[in-house]
Amino acid sequence: MNRYRFWHVSDASGSMVHTEIEERPLNAKMLTDDDSYILELFDTIYVWQGKHASASEKHNGIAFAKKMVKDNNKPRGTHITRLPQGTEDSVFKSYFEEFYAPVKFVSGEPFTTEANQDIEKMLAQEKKAASLTLDKLGGSFSYKLYRMSEDLKTPHEVTGPIESMFLFAEDVYVVDVIGPNHRYVLLWCGKKLGGSELQQAQTGMDKLTDGEHSTHITYMTIRKGHEDEAFMQFFKFGLIILDGDHRALAEWKAGVEEKGTMFRI
Repeated sequence: MNRYRFWHVSDASGSMVHTEIEERPLNAKMLTDDDSYILELFDTIYVWQGKHASASEKHNGIAFAKKMVKDNNKPRGTHITRLPQGTEDSVFKSYFEEFYAPVKFVSGEPFTTEANQDIEKMLAQEKKAASLTLDKLGGSFSYKLYRMSEDLKTPHEVTGPIESMFLFAEDVYVVDVIGPNHRYVLLWCGKKLGGSELQQAQTGMDKLTDGEHSTHITYMTIRKGHEDEAFMQFFKFGLIILDGDHRALAEWKAGVEEKGTMFRI
């Protein structure tokens, strides 16, 4: 079970106050424009900054997150991610209900108007987050895909444009994205990992970066089914997730030719 904590950061009373919010489930309506919030996960701390939050609330949110890493003995490599309102990634969104307005259908009319507007809003937000990611990289990037060993400590490079399109649902992969100004090391988890397993995976990622943990490298964990536009843009030939354990693509293809298959898009 994923354990997480959620905090409200506000100076509305005249002094800086950090209030833990224990109400569950979390709802997107809890995120007000004029304050900052902190979502503390196992190896990532999100600092969400409302568009009207004061400068002191924004800065204090980051400082409080850094204090959390030390005081709560967070694992090595724990990353603090700043999220200005409107740039939320799919992992952050997955912890909140009603992040997007429900799609509204107009009775008797085709799939247009309000439904299209809601979907367009959602897509626009995802594209904005992807654009910000690309800007942070420096406008261009190269990337490599690695499949983690069974003990999660050793990354094995996946080569070939076809092979790089496929992820197996019971495996763990690392997408290493390098740009002129920044680097993203993205851990994609097809299966659920516990705390010790995530630490082992961090050991594997450290082999790619020589153990560097600086402001020039962002480490992120992405769960299967939570891939957003920012993540998908790194797969220029597309991405297909296959059920089951890893196997040779020739073996998978032979099974498809014999029994057929079905894709969910």
